[in-house]
Amino acid sequence: MSLSRTLFRGTPRPAPPRTLQHRDARMSTSRAHPPFPFTPASTPTPAPPQPPAPQFLPTCYEHILARPSLSTSRPATLTKLKAGLAIQAEHPDFLGCVLEGVGVEDEGLALRILEWTSLEGHMHSFRGGPLYPRFLAARQGAYADAGTMTHVRFLPRGPGGLSQAAVLEHMHLALLSPSSFAEFCARLLPLLDKYVAPSPGSAGFSLGQQIEDPSQVIILFGWQRVEDHTVGFRQGEAFGDWSSAVGPVLERFVKGGLGGMEIRHFRTCAAGEGVRADEGEEGIGEE
Repeated sequence: MSLSRTLFRGTPRPAPPRTLQHRDARMSTSRAHPPFPFTPASTPTPAPPQPPAPQFLPTCYEHILARPSLSTSRPATLTKLKAGLAIQAEHPDFLGCVLEGVGVEDEGLALRILEWTSLEGHMHSFRGGPLYPRFLAARQGAYADAGTMTHVRFLPRGPGGLSQAAVLEHMHLALLSPSSFAEFCARLLPLLDKYVAPSPGSAGFSLGQQIEDPSQVIILFGWQRVEDHTVGFRQGEAFGDWSSAVGPVLERFVKGGLGGMEIRHFRTCAAGEGVRADEGEEGIGEE
């Protein structure tokens, strides 16, 4: 066999060029199997708009619930309370006693709300300064128990606007989450304006958030008489609509829902006068 023939036999033949017809045949073969199912990307649901952050008054309010002592006499306790207020008034961060009252359901309980320039002004500047020992000495024995003292930030309709009310309805509630305060206010405030504020005998309201525990909320309602709330409002024509509207809000945001509200009434009085009357003495706010 010749060398040329051997070389010819051992050389592979070049592959025929692929034409458009070959490509179409290959593509049709690959499509013989059903394609994978295609699921379009789901459009994310936009988050609901968040209510704006609440705007608080620039000052801080000291909120006190305690039992004034009657171990000696009412005049002696009043003297101690007023002496304490006079010493506090010497401090530049003390802005005054905004509200004070004696309990209606529990006459031994007193409410006092004091205004300070800031939390630091009360807890550090006043309590850490030279006036505080004098204050403690002057007020010693004025209260039968330690009571509770917290600090509250109020929304622009502050408690000072209730100073002319004869009666305070004091509502305390706890939110399921402190982060929901803004949304809670956005839903509740329009209902208060619609149903409570126009009620006969109403003298306004003020809503605040505790500083130490932001889940705690205080709402103060002013009334001319206790009965304006307990009878006029609660038995009025709008009360059913109010309950239907506010019920879902409380169930969503408040621990215990409707049953989570703690309500008291106080008869307002002058600063330093928040001590129940002695037996036989004319009561606070009575004529």
